Amino acid sequence: MKNKCFNLIVIVATVLVITLVATTSYAYFTATVQGNNEVNTSVITTGNMSLTFIDDSVVGLYNMYPTQSVEKEFYIENTGEVESNYDVYFSNIINDFADKSDLVYIVESLSGENLTAGCEVLSQRIVPSISNEESKIISSCPIGVGQKHGYKLTIVFVDDGTNQDDNKGKHFSAKLSVNEVYQQTEQIAYLQPGPMFNESMKVLSNASTSNRNEGDIEGFEGANLYINDRKLGYNYVVDDSIKYITISNTAPQASDNAIKVNDVTSYYDIYAWYKNNTIYLYTEADEIYLNLDSAFTFFNLNGMESIDLSIFNTSKVYTMDFMLAEMSNLKNINYGSNFNTSNVRYMAGLFDDDISLTSLDVSSFDTSKVITMMSTFNHIASLESLDVSSLNTSNVKNMDYMFNELNIETLTLGSNFNTSKVTSMKYMFAGCKNLKSLDLSTFNTSNVEGMAGIFVACNKIKTLDLSSFNTSKVTSMKQMFKEMTGLESLNLGNNFDTSNVTNMHQMFAYLKKLRILNLGSKFNVSKVTNGYDMFQNPSGVLTTIYSTNDLVYAPGANINNMFWSTRTLVGGKGTAYSSQHDHGDYAVIDCGTKRPGYLTFNGTEEEYEQFCSQFD
Repeated sequence: MKNKCFNLIVIVATVLVITLVATTSYAYFTATVQGNNEVNTSVITTGNMSLTFIDDSVVGLYNMYPTQSVEKEFYIENTGEVESNYDVYFSNIINDFADKSDLVYIVESLSGENLTAGCEVLSQRIVPSISNEESKIISSCPIGVGQKHGYKLTIVFVDDGTNQDDNKGKHFSAKLSVNEVYQQTEQIAYLQPGPMFNESMKVLSNASTSNRNEGDIEGFEGANLYINDRKLGYNYVVDDSIKYITISNTAPQASDNAIKVNDVTSYYDIYAWYKNNTIYLYTEADEIYLNLDSAFTFFNLNGMESIDLSIFNTSKVYTMDFMLAEMSNLKNINYGSNFNTSNVRYMAGLFDDDISLTSLDVSSFDTSKVITMMSTFNHIASLESLDVSSLNTSNVKNMDYMFNELNIETLTLGSNFNTSKVTSMKYMFAGCKNLKSLDLSTFNTSNVEGMAGIFVACNKIKTLDLSSFNTSKVTSMKQMFKEMTGLESLNLGNNFDTSNVTNMHQMFAYLKKLRILNLGSKFNVSKVTNGYDMFQNPSGVLTTIYSTNDLVYAPGANINNMFWSTRTLVGGKGTAYSSQHDHGDYAVIDCGTKRPGYLTFNGTEEEYEQFCSQFD
C-alpha cells in the first residue's frame, strides 16, 4: 500500500526522552525531560546534508500536577552544501494516559544570535499515542546552507477542571527524532528503527521475561552509558519463542492480528504477524530495507539458531550497534547478496555475546566508513578462530572490548589492520585466555588515549612486543597487563611514553612467569594518581625491574601495596623485598643501604655508580 509521494531519511535518532509517571493520590506526577548528558553535540551527515542537534543538560520537574509543564530546547543546523528540508517527530511512543487530551505540547520557534527563524508550528496539540504522520511536530521545514533553527518544546499536563485521578500510575514516554526530507525516487519499504522493531516482534510473540536492567550491557562499565548519542541498557525483553523471521508472499488475514512495522518514512507499509514461532513480514514493495538506525534490531532473540539476513537490503543502514547481539543460541548467519555495509558508521556490539557461534565470516564486510567497533566481537565464547584481515579499519576511532573474552586460539589481524585514528583500546583483547600470540608490529597507537586492561588475562601469551607502540597520549594503563600469567617476555620499546598517564592501578599485577621487566627510558609517573597494587605479584618470579629514574608520583597519589607479595624482587644493589616496604616508598633506584629501593638502574655500571653518588 502506497502511503505518500516522498520519503524521509533518518539521520539523527534518540535525541530526547520524556517520562511522566503518576506518584500520589491526587494525580501528582514525576516528570523528567532528559537529553544526552555526556554528548552535547551530535552531527550526522548524509550526502550533502548535515544536521546538528545540540543537546543541553537534563531538565527535571518533580511532583507534577495539572497546569504544570516541562520544556526542552533543541537546535537544527544545516552545515552541508545544499538547501534541504527536515521533519521533527515523536518516535518510540508509549502513552497509556486514560484521557489522551490531558497531555498537550507546544513548539515555539526561538530567536537569537546566530539563529534564523524556524518554521511556524501550531500553538497547541495533543501529545500523540503512536508514531505516524500525526506524530510530526515540525513538517518539511526548509533550511538554507549555514542556517540554524532553534525551538522550545513544552509539554503541559492540562487541568480540565475535573477529578483526573484516572491518570494515576499512567505513563508517557517518547523520543524526538529529526529527519532530512527529500523527494522520493525509490518506491521502497523501510523497516522501523531497530529498537522499535525489536519491541514490535516481542509484543507480537507475547514475550514477557526480562534479563536487562538499565545500563547493563556486557563489556561496558557504569550505569549510564552513551554510544553514538544513544543511551545503552534499555530493559530489553528476552524472547525464546521467535525462531524464524521470513517474508510472506501473501497479505495477512484479519485473524493474523498483524501490525504495521514500517518506519513513518516508508513509501510502502510493512505488516508483521506471529504464527508457529515465526515472524512473518509482508509488503507490496519488491524488498524491505533495514532502517538507517538498525541498532538492536534482533537483540535478545534467543530462540533463533539461524537468521536469514538475505531477506533484507542493508545498503542504507547507518548504524548496526548491537544489531545481532545477545542471541545466545545463534549458530548460523546467512548474509546473502543484499547484505551491504558500505554506509555503516557504527558497529558497536554487532555480535556481542553470541555465545553459540563457532565460526564467523566477515570477509564480505565493507567497513571503510565505520568509526566505532567497540565490543563488535565481544564474548563470542564458542568461536574457534577469527580472521579480520579483510576489514578496513582506517576510520575506526574506538576499539574498546573489540575482541574481549574470546576463547579463540588464533586471531588474524593482518598487516592492513589500521589503528591510526583509534583513540581508545580499553580491554581490546581482554580475557582472550587461549590466544597464544599477537602480532602488533603494524599498530599505530599515536592517537590512543585509553589502554586500560587491553591485555588483561591473556594468560597463554608468552611473548609480547610493543616496541611499535607510541603511548604519548595515553592517560589510563589500569590493569594493562594484569593476569598475563604465561607472559615470559615483555618488550615495551623506546616509545612507551607514560608522561600523560594518571592511572596505573594493577598495571603489572599477577605476571607469574615474568622475571625481568624493563620500563624503558620514557616511563614517567609524574601525573599518576593511582598506582595501587601496580606490581603486586604473589606466586610470581619477578626478580628485576629496570628503570632509568626513580618513580616519582603525583602529590597525594595512592601508591599503597604497590609491591605487595613480590617476594622474589631484588633491587640493583641487593635490596630484597620486604613486606614492611610494600608501598611506593621503595619505587626508587636501589643504591644499597644509603638509599634502598626495588628498582635497578638501566645503564652501565659506571652510570649506576654516578647516579648513586648523589646519596653519599
